[in-house]
Amino acid sequence: MSDRWQQYIEELHNDAEEHEELEREEKNTLEELSPPVTKSGFEKALNELKPKKTCGVDNIPGELLQTLDKETKHTLYSFTNNIYTTGKITQDFKGSIMLMLPKKSKSTKCEKYRTLSILKHTYEILTKIILGRIKKLVKA
Repeated sequence: MSDRWQQYIEELHNDAEEHEELEREEKNTLEELSPPVTKSGFEKALNELKPKKTCGVDNIPGELLQTLDKETKHTLYSFTNNIYTTGKITQDFKGSIMLMLPKKSKSTKCEKYRTLSILKHTYEILTKIILGRIKKLVKA
């Protein structure tokens, strides 16, 4: 059964034409999105983590990240900024927990389920930063 789910998720997310289009669009917006992450932008994203949310595969709650000492927060900021500016995500930064939630009870087909990815909170900080920059572009 897990093989079928893996195949379904890969088919759902592996549209070659869509990837090519995104790559073309990426070239156009890269300059607008590429300034390094600011310390204040990082702090804002970190503070926006909602309390009591499910942990990702690293099992680190967002509240713990919010209470880190200054030096450790700076290390996390540098790590996040490096990923953002280089576009290279390290293997230990990746990973999520996939949940399949039925749209209706007793669903038997993959298409009748919603997929939910539970990300690491460190990854969520990065996605909040990127989302904030995209929102600014959309408003412009």
